Amino acid sequence: MDTLLSYVLLLGTLAFFGYVGYTAAAKRKMDSDTYLSARGSQSWQRIGLSLFASGIGIWILFGPSEVGYYGGFWDVVGYALSSATPFMLLAYVGPLIREKLPYGVTLADYVSMRLGRPMQVYVGLISVLYMFTFLFAEFTAIGKAMDILAGMEPLVPMVAVAAVTAAYTAYGGLPASLQTDRWQAWIILWLVIALLLILFGADLGSLIDDAKAYNPEDEWSIGSMSYMDSFSSGLALVVAITAAEMFSQGNWQRTWASESDEALRKGAFLAAGLALPLVFVMGVLG
Repeated sequence: MDTLLSYVLLLGTLAFFGYVGYTAAAKRKMDSDTYLSARGSQSWQRIGLSLFASGIGIWILFGPSEVGYYGGFWDVVGYALSSATPFMLLAYVGPLIREKLPYGVTLADYVSMRLGRPMQVYVGLISVLYMFTFLFAEFTAIGKAMDILAGMEPLVPMVAVAAVTAAYTAYGGLPASLQTDRWQAWIILWLVIALLLILFGADLGSLIDDAKAYNPEDEWSIGSMSYMDSFSSGLALVVAITAAEMFSQGNWQRTWASESDEALRKGAFLAAGLALPLVFVMGVLG
């Protein structure tokens, strides 16, 4: 892609989402509670799309395919399951925590209520470390993708995306993030559908032959369900990623943003139902 055109598209996209985030906040009067939690304001469709968009980033272009290439079928299955299990756990645990702590904002608030201040600080630090790692990986992937696709200096899109998202989130709080999430979710879905139509509209036989040719072991066994060597690592992915995701502050904010327990359950299952097949297909393509 032409580099100049890529910069235009990048700036246009950032301007659009900056505008969406700004208008989401400008059209309502917010107190601090609404700013931090958007408490009780979101339907199950909105919660589902928001959870999906916040969990699926540009890593979807790299992570699943690399896992499929180097790990094999069962690693892909584990990775796909791990994209859905945090949402399914949230559907079960979230309403229980909402009942115990109706006016919470974070998981650390609940921990403080049950276990005291020291454990609240401990869980809070884990959450900060998790978010730092997640954002570091996401921004690195953004820079890498733009470098590969358009020859951009990686630091430029990384800084631009960070600045715009930080600006509209600082101005509009969680309501701004929820609004942009819905747009992002629909755009992700349409782009993935377009990608799959292009791929599977081509000669499938040649795609499979290419996959066999680039197999790391120079054979097709690693891509087969009967290749069980990666089963344990696939299971480890489910446990590790699910445990880490339970410290995601974004997921817990959306727990209290749901208008009801039923909205949270249905929204979480919607997010799981969208994320699992998407990650699986992208992994199989790898």
